[in-house]
Amino acid sequence: MAEALIPTGHEAQSYVCLRSLSGHGVGSIIASEKPKVPAARSRYCSASVRVADPREDLLAYRDDLLAVARRPTVETVIPIRPEDSYVLSRYREQFESVTNVVVPTFEQLQAVIDRQRLIEVAATAGVPAPGRRDSTPSTTGRPSNSSSHDTTCLRRVSCRGWTPRR
Repeated sequence: MAEALIPTGHEAQSYVCLRSLSGHGVGSIIASEKPKVPAARSRYCSASVRVADPREDLLAYRDDLLAVARRPTVETVIPIRPEDSYVLSRYREQFESVTNVVVPTFEQLQAVIDRQRLIEVAATAGVPAPGRRDSTPSTTGRPSNSSSHDTTCLRRVSCRGWTPRR
């Protein structure tokens, strides 16, 4: 039976992933640095393995995931957490040599993580982005913005409980 490796902690998305894959006849191996992960106890989980903590030793975590991904039944690795996407993207060639990888390239990931690069990429694509705040205080006592569009974008991004306009 084909299997997918799912690195996770206590994220609920891993359980949803297990159920979905099971419905398509694909088994799942849960890999976690944490004990008693709920998804590992699911009836949809084929196996579970303990791996190094990515926050303590990223290279050991990578090596542990690679060791599991080398199993002949493992067809892919599905990242659930940001650290999983980072490791799979950063060491993409190593993972691609043993299984299918479903993450962006490291350069693409960096463009999204680095806010300055993200704004540059958005500008190149013609996507509006919030402008820089001017340090001159306005009459309201808050920094003024370069345009009303920028003010609207910043207000939408920074307000708690914001809901999109209909």
